[in-house]
Amino acid sequence: TTTGQGSLQSLLQVRDEIAPNFQKQLDEIARGLVSLFKEQNTAASPTYVPGLFTWSGGTVDTGGTAVAGMASTISVSSRVITAQGGDPMRLRDGGINATGVVLNTTGVSGYTDELDRLYTALGSDMDFDPATGTTVGFDATTGIDSNVSIMEFATNSLGWLEQYRSNATT
Repeated sequence: TTTGQGSLQSLLQVRDEIAPNFQKQLDEIARGLVSLFKEQNTAASPTYVPGLFTWSGGTVDTGGTAVAGMASTISVSSRVITAQGGDPMRLRDGGINATGVVLNTTGVSGYTDELDRLYTALGSDMDFDPATGTTVGFDATTGIDSNVSIMEFATNSLGWLEQYRSNATT
């Protein structure tokens, strides 16, 4: 619940505290998606390049640091969108990024290793902005658990927002 006394103070608290915190959570979800769907680079540097999800910064943030505003620029790579000349089979085969490794070199339709890797990654724990984490397992930046799967982080983010909404209406 907001601590503001009256609607004006409560609205200011939403603007100054709750909305920015929720934005940080969305930015972390975006960073998590770019990081989870990254591809190994066949060139010398950088080691990883964006895969299915990319953003205006164009890099893969492997350091686990929040990137302000990332959620507003995340997109699906045009290299898998048919209408933009892409091939969705790259999601199965790898090589979404032009410098990414193609794992299914023979084009076998039953190849599932890359899809299995991505599915497993969605359920695996990852660090969300560990530089701001606290000793109790909550992220001081986002206000929710910081070492969980991206699915759990997204669920917790919505629950966090719903808790504020629910408390404000009771």
